[in-house]
Amino acid sequence: MLEVRNESHICIIKILGEITNNNLEMLISDLEENIREEHDIYLLNLSNCAYVNSRGFGYLVELYKRLKKEKKKLVLSDLVPDVMKLFEITKINTIIEIYRTEKDALMNLYKQA
Repeated sequence: MLEVRNESHICIIKILGEITNNNLEMLISDLEENIREEHDIYLLNLSNCAYVNSRGFGYLVELYKRLKKEKKKLVLSDLVPDVMKLFEITKINTIIEIYRTEKDALMNLYKQA
């Protein structure tokens, strides 16, 4: 369900598949397993995620809040149009940084470091 790789202080997590009630608990478990102390930034690439249900959306917002409290950062990239629309409607895109591509995200995040 996830592809994970590390680049310096950034953990890049690619979500493979939709986020639905059927797989949400497994996804949360897999994500939590990959969120560790040694990374300052978590980049979620959603290029292979065509759907996020409301519970999945809620989890991403809670994860963002938790990481922010820990002085860490969650950013998103490669959102498909329907998923991006959900972030725009709820105005979450004004809180969580969203990049058009993973490459754009990495370039910007390295500039900030």
